[in-house]
Amino acid sequence: MSKEIQQTGHDPKVSVIMAVYNAASYLEQSIGSLLDQTFTDYEILCVDDGSTDESCDVINGLIDVHPNGSRIRLLHTSHVGVGEARNIALQQARGQYIAFLDSDDYADPKMLEKAVTKADDTRADIVIWDVWFMDHKSGQEIYPPVGTLNFHYFDDGSGTFSYEKNPDYIFTSFQNWVWNKLFRRDFLKENDIKFPNLARTEDLEFTCLALVEAKRIAVIYERLVKYRINRGSSNMDTVDLHPLDFLTAFVDLKEELVRRGIYQNVRMSYINWALSSALFNLSTQARYETFLSVFNALRDYGFRQMDITDQLTREDIQNEAWWNEYQTMLASTPEELLLHYLRDTRRNEAFFICELNKADREKNKLSQTINTLNQTVQEQQEHVTELKTALEHEQETARHERKMHEHWEHKAQATRNSITFKVGRIVIFPLHAVKRLVQAIRR
Repeated sequence: MSKEIQQTGHDPKVSVIMAVYNAASYLEQSIGSLLDQTFTDYEILCVDDGSTDESCDVINGLIDVHPNGSRIRLLHTSHVGVGEARNIALQQARGQYIAFLDSDDYADPKMLEKAVTKADDTRADIVIWDVWFMDHKSGQEIYPPVGTLNFHYFDDGSGTFSYEKNPDYIFTSFQNWVWNKLFRRDFLKENDIKFPNLARTEDLEFTCLALVEAKRIAVIYERLVKYRINRGSSNMDTVDLHPLDFLTAFVDLKEELVRRGIYQNVRMSYINWALSSALFNLSTQARYETFLSVFNALRDYGFRQMDITDQLTREDIQNEAWWNEYQTMLASTPEELLLHYLRDTRRNEAFFICELNKADREKNKLSQTINTLNQTVQEQQEHVTELKTALEHEQETARHERKMHEHWEHKAQATRNSITFKVGRIVIFPLHAVKRLVQAIRR
């Protein structure tokens, strides 16, 4: 907590929760992105879950050295898992709102400012914002795949909504991430929303229950957090270490939705989200043994427990690819399905190679166009320079002629004002008069 909070006893507006386990190499960036927020009324609850690296040293160093380091509260657990670590932090949190950030991700400097403003303005229970994926190996920001977040199924510009606006899409539209959402703390307490004790997919029940219990949800069409991928040790990169956690999570979620009397309202969204997640988890197993365990679990009891039965039709499934993959799995042995994945991978590789070649050709065409435009611009600039030089010459000539005109005008005026000129006019005037008289007589 901040020094201001310590001195006044003031509860912060936001509590940001970060579970930490052996993330020392990322913490300066991740926690630093929170300490550098434009919004200032917040605390950071870092829960070290029994790290064996220098994570605690890094956090304590930030507390001591960073100008806003006193906002950090460091809690300790004995490797209880990310879900339970977050639950402990939730019990300690004092903010009106709760936000989460994974220990290897980092936030936009205005994330809290924009999220809190939106929550206050709309009196929302949940605020959701868009994200970047950040490839750890290349360091490049990547747009999430199309369809990852689908705000348009719910947001019609009226400000807020609830799941009832489009119950068939509530789970498939917003992902079960907690790190791109702001939650009102009293809302979480009133609805008894907590994390299950799972190594993976621990976000599912927490987020999905929050989405269906919330009366007011608001969205921000800005990418306010960067989610690190391909780092080799995150939950998404180690799916085969806990291959059936996703199944436990979905079965538990279904039971809780039934207990709360909500399941039938959101059944189709649940089934679609469960099916897509099951297929994803199966296809991303890194070892044959875990692939086989997931394959058999789904076929033997998993699909049935998740309400995915032979009563479903193509019209029930939102994505044709999910339906096709599901049918392929049902008709295949494990070896045949692996061969199908291999063929798919090769087709995808061929497709991407073609797309890359196409992009490369377009890039070359664009480069040629840019070069032509640059050459044209250079020629135009040279022509403009020539015109400018000519104009300057004309202006200089005009200034010289104007000075000469002024010089001779001055000389003429001086002559007209001279005694000689005046006497001459007096002498010449009678002669002019005689000349005019003679001319008149001749006429």
